[in-house]
Amino acid sequence: MQPESIPFFRSSRLRLPAVIMSLALLPASAQASTTVAMEVLTTVTPAACTPALSHGGKANYGVKDMGMLVPGRITALQPFSLRLTITCDVAALFAIKLTDNRSASMIPGIVASGLGNAAYDDDLNFGLGMASGARIGGYAIVFDPASYTGDYRRVQLMASADGVSWRHHASGLGSKRELLSWGAADTTSISPYKAVEGVLTVRPFIDKPEHLRLNHEIELNGSTTLELNYL
Repeated sequence: MQPESIPFFRSSRLRLPAVIMSLALLPASAQASTTVAMEVLTTVTPAACTPALSHGGKANYGVKDMGMLVPGRITALQPFSLRLTITCDVAALFAIKLTDNRSASMIPGIVASGLGNAAYDDDLNFGLGMASGARIGGYAIVFDPASYTGDYRRVQLMASADGVSWRHHASGLGSKRELLSWGAADTTSISPYKAVEGVLTVRPFIDKPEHLRLNHEIELNGSTTLELNYL
């Protein structure tokens, strides 16, 4: 099933089966025994899940002065939060997959350096695009674990490498190699929901100015696809 585009991110749709049963009763004749004919019809009906992001899905930082860039240092921009809402016609099991559409511009280690944790790998690092042939920087995507509700009740953010085994995901950092989903706080499994809502925060880091071409305008151009996988 092809993903459906929304601003900044994309989604896919879920199809769940509904079974319609029709029963025909045939009266007995004087010479025959009673018979019953049963026909089972299966109809696939859509149960659409639709994601939406506030601000049109754009973390727009406006115009910044190049004087903010300090030689020899990575520049951290203010975190920018968006509200993520996923609504379904019926309760569904789904997980989020992140794809970096600017992976060629990713600067190894910039997110780990910006977040101050050398243990973070580049699966958490999303590219900010190119400017005059130079890579601009990187950003992290953080799903604030404490902010999410499922069907209006507090839920636990979960992560999985295979979509089968799940673990609590305390940091909320989005990874290109892991699926994200939600479940009850006292379990290690995900649950089906009709509505999930919470905060997604972008944390960008611009490379050291000596690595950039400052005689031209620099435009941040990060792009990530958020895809719903149905489980």
